[in-house]
Amino acid sequence: PGDSDELTKAAVSHVENIIGYAHQRGLECVMPANLTEFPREFKPILAHAHPVDMTGTPTIGPGPDTDLSDPALMGLARAVLETTIKTYPGVDYLALDLPEWRQWGNQYDHAWKALDAKYGIGSVRSLESVLAAAKQRAGYPGGVGRALDEVKADIVALHFYDKLISSPQLDLAHRKLIISSVSEELFPILARVLPPDSETLNFVDYTPARVLKRREVLRDIPARQVRSVLIFTLHDDNVGVLPQLCTHSLAELTKAIRCQGWAGFSTRYWLTGDHDSCVAFLARAAWDTNATPEVVCRDQVAHACGDAATADMLKLFSEVEAATLTLEWHGLGLAFTTPRMMMQHWTPGTVPAELNPVTVHYRAALDAARRALSRTDPAGRSYIAYWIGRLEFGLDYLAAIAAVRAAATAESAKDHDRALREAERALELVKQGLSAYVRVARDRSDKGAIAVMNEYVYRPLQAKVAKLRDSTVAAGMPAVRATDFQSAKIYQSRQHPSYTSWVSFFRGERGAWYLGCEEVTAPDQPLPRAPKQWVYEMSLPRGYDQSKYLMELVLLRSDDQLKTWRVVSRQPVRATGGSFAQARTKDGKLLRFVWACYSLDPSVKPNAIYYLSRDEGKTWHQMPPFVSDHFAWYPHRLRTLRDGTLVLCAARSFKWGTGTEYPIRAATRLDSVSDMEMMLFFSHDQGRTWLGPLPILSGQAVSETDFVELADGNLLFVNNSIFANPGRQLVYREGNRFTPGPLERVQSGTVPETVCLTEDGLLIGSHRPGTYYWSADLGRNWHPLEGA
Repeated sequence: PGDSDELTKAAVSHVENIIGYAHQRGLECVMPANLTEFPREFKPILAHAHPVDMTGTPTIGPGPDTDLSDPALMGLARAVLETTIKTYPGVDYLALDLPEWRQWGNQYDHAWKALDAKYGIGSVRSLESVLAAAKQRAGYPGGVGRALDEVKADIVALHFYDKLISSPQLDLAHRKLIISSVSEELFPILARVLPPDSETLNFVDYTPARVLKRREVLRDIPARQVRSVLIFTLHDDNVGVLPQLCTHSLAELTKAIRCQGWAGFSTRYWLTGDHDSCVAFLARAAWDTNATPEVVCRDQVAHACGDAATADMLKLFSEVEAATLTLEWHGLGLAFTTPRMMMQHWTPGTVPAELNPVTVHYRAALDAARRALSRTDPAGRSYIAYWIGRLEFGLDYLAAIAAVRAAATAESAKDHDRALREAERALELVKQGLSAYVRVARDRSDKGAIAVMNEYVYRPLQAKVAKLRDSTVAAGMPAVRATDFQSAKIYQSRQHPSYTSWVSFFRGERGAWYLGCEEVTAPDQPLPRAPKQWVYEMSLPRGYDQSKYLMELVLLRSDDQLKTWRVVSRQPVRATGGSFAQARTKDGKLLRFVWACYSLDPSVKPNAIYYLSRDEGKTWHQMPPFVSDHFAWYPHRLRTLRDGTLVLCAARSFKWGTGTEYPIRAATRLDSVSDMEMMLFFSHDQGRTWLGPLPILSGQAVSETDFVELADGNLLFVNNSIFANPGRQLVYREGNRFTPGPLERVQSGTVPETVCLTEDGLLIGSHRPGTYYWSADLGRNWHPLEGA
């Protein structure tokens, strides 16, 4: 909690504590300083600034034609360095990184000449040979064009850094520099241009196999003159979330850099769970020249899983490494975590044949894992189960890509039925694969990957399936359009700012209509604030506590077919009223149900939900409770059936706070199937007595529902699309007995939140923030309502 300054101070203090602890352990600390990338607010003062070429990066940097002597750029860079040193005086090294996608390169010739004049770099390597070497990078992602852009921009950057560091206005206070990710063609000149005691952190290519392919460039760096570190990629983001393992490739690189005098390696990874055996090897190999992957991995697995499972686990590692080699060469971008992560594959054709071995290797690895699981010690079961879940996910994800390709192929051929079937199959595979991953997720990188795939894989594919369903259904169904649609403001608080929300709308007698809402305004004198314990137990976000405001339940009535409205009553409440469920009985009473569990008054029990008015809503009286006080209740909908029967929909949830099993409202129990469930109550005597509860939407944690009474007397409930399993459920009526049918998933479209049934059998519904939908098949399929 706190404002931005307090958060910044806390973060700085945390980093300083880490630095202090590291120094106690004999470690040195590095702080990165990005000198060529800035927030976009600085664009007006930087000439030729360009957006940084990275998805989701709202920053700017020098463009191709930025002047090497631009005083504003030099001043900003110097300010970043000085502020970094001032903020973190305990750092030992400053790391100057280069952008992944370089842009500032048009002045490379001038920069080279300046460096040559100062350091004689031309005697080490000519500019022409540098550019020629860049053109020869074999298989580099982005091709020759990108390699040339990088080397030109790095020449410019080295000159810029040299000017900055040499400036008498800058005092590094004896801190050493690390220059990161310089193009490999410039390795031979680094000993000349870098300040004494500098180090280099080097990125040759994205994956270990790609670096091994060009391992000869590792000899070009003057590693015995300039301490040099190579970046080891354990899990590349371009390959993405698929299972990966690179132990043997990294073993070869470890051997190579040791022979050539490199100082060491630094690891890079996006997921961590696959790499226990690889990290075990690297930890040993960093100190033991005789360490081999076979010996270390066998020892690691034997300790984790037992001797009987070791052979199968080593087989698993071997197969995953083989799959990774294929992905490193043919799968860059295959599962890259971008918004089009899955939909990039929506293109006609099949999956490239070069990727077929990945599936073969994953299946062999999965078979080995299942054999190992039957042979492992009890302590090793979770370790092997993790690999089973990861491999099941990987296989399902690859199969989903193939199904997406098949769907796109069918769509391009105008075979809409097959396109829908393949898209639905892809969606089911994604859901199945993610479920397998969810079962074994064990760290934040796993959870983050799953969250990203929910957003970038499952939801876009789900939307595509819905669109295909809409088009398939619409092809054989007459269009529905709203005519003479009107939207009118009927009430607004006189005070500004304020708000009116949480509306209920219900019919009276003889053409009357009622509308209830909650109005929140600022009183002349602030009301007493809620205790901090109450705010904490309610799980309210900062600024959401309304206790100092005046909260009123407002009731309006119209007697002229909704043309004009008048306020009937205003009832102050000391909590969010939650008065969604209201109705008028045939004998003239008004009924209101509220969320008593939100009350600020500790004496109010959570089952005190029922209020009645006998004077058209002017005054209200609490009625005896008819629900259990073991629970918290969320009444959401109250409707009157044709014969006068009242049906109340109220979600049953848990009580929270001191003395309960739930310390706060947002808590959940891992052993509960559903902490919240929708219940129905029925009154056949105008609200005097109530029967129930009758659970519906079983197993679904839902707080809202709506329903209509069908011509045959049965009730049709909707589970709207804000919840996990949108769909419909019929509740069958036989006299005064009601029996729920199964919850049926929606076949296509968005299930709205509120629904009504027209005389010709159409369902019309609305969904926040004001979109409308229709269904001609009692809620199986929903379509946007044109004209509304």
